[in-house]
Amino acid sequence: MSFYFLTSLKLPDCRKITIRDSRVERLEKNNTDHEARLEILELGSLSVSEQTRNDKEVTPEM
Repeated sequence: MSFYFLTSLKLPDCRKITIRDSRVERLEKNNTDHEARLEILELGSLSVSEQTRNDKEVTPEM
């Protein structure tokens, strides 16, 4: 029974696997690039909000 099962399996074409792998690699690279850009934007927005908060603070004069 297991022999029949193994022989009846249709294995995917190697070219399809290669194309899929290259697509996955490209998507992973794009995802990494987008995550890096998002991190830069988030850091930039944090520094801007910190700067505006610091601008509003009043330092006492002596």
